[in-house]
Amino acid sequence: MPRYRHPPITVDALQQEGPPVRMRDLVALSGLTSPTIRAEIAAGQLIAHRLAGVGQWLVSRVEARRWLAALGLR
Repeated sequence: MPRYRHPPITVDALQQEGPPVRMRDLVALSGLTSPTIRAEIAAGQLIAHRLAGVGQWLVSRVEARRWLAALGLR
């Protein structure tokens, strides 16, 4: 696993309220690849918002929990 300044979010942290999660957090939680998750976003299965100027996808924790549950992953 690559080294990050802030490690990816954990399952326990996802259950709590807080700021939106990043794409790499969803990759770590689901075990899916970024292109697969982007395909889910494009298909409308996952609602995500892009940060202007950065191009980073953010997903609310509620939406991330719903999506992971729908996939049967969490």
